Amino acid sequence: MSSTTSFLCARSSRTL
Repeated sequence: MSSTTSFLCARSSRTL
């Protein structure tokens, strides 16, 4: 689960 959250956080960070 943490892996998915980390992936989403990284993606959002790159998008912003």
